[in-house]
Amino acid sequence: MKIVSNSEFEALTSKCAPRLRAMAKSRNRNDPAGQLTASDLDAYMEACMYAGDHKSVQWLKNLKHLSKSGMLRQLRQGKSNWNNHALHIEALHRKGEIKFKLGDAVMVKETGKQGQIIDYFPDEKEFLVVLDPFQIKTIKPGDLEKVARTKSAQFEDDEEFESEEPQEDDAFLEPSGPLGSRTSVSVGGEHLGEFGSDEEALQALKVWMEKNSFYPNVWQVSDHGNVAPMNIE
Repeated sequence: MKIVSNSEFEALTSKCAPRLRAMAKSRNRNDPAGQLTASDLDAYMEACMYAGDHKSVQWLKNLKHLSKSGMLRQLRQGKSNWNNHALHIEALHRKGEIKFKLGDAVMVKETGKQGQIIDYFPDEKEFLVVLDPFQIKTIKPGDLEKVARTKSAQFEDDEEFESEEPQEDDAFLEPSGPLGSRTSVSVGGEHLGEFGSDEEALQALKVWMEKNSFYPNVWQVSDHGNVAPMNIE
């Protein structure tokens, strides 16, 4: 069963954890015209579960549930039709027929949760909203209100990710060789190699991730043994 196009999968994950964003970005880059299937979702859920990324697992489960209910049919139409659909939504907003446009930051009145409008279903008169943290829901316009996009709302997921402690199956870059002139890479305790620079090491790590379909958190180890998260997108 087809869920969404690869390009829409990347767009949908824009507010998700770095690991899930990286998987979606890699998928779309490798096959821009491709489609995400239910079996693909199951594989991503298994990878996230193995990495201990339970929030992304729940997000993917929500996406699969919405697909089964038929609420993501607009996103399955492909890039060309999606663009036409997005223009139609924009026209409805300009005419004042709907309160919000795609990309608007909103808050659910009942719960106070904030999120972003990613679609509108004219027949049901409902918006599809990505909520923090990692929920996708269809919501009636009267249950939403527009809010200003704040730094805390936009980046809180990344900040939460960066505050995590390293796990055994994470990836590490650390100095090696004479006077720390080279960089070693390991994943889950497995040594991948030694490289002449951090850039070469990161490139080798990205190749390994795509080959193994596994996207662990990445940490930089200093020559004093301190660790800091790395964003390799």
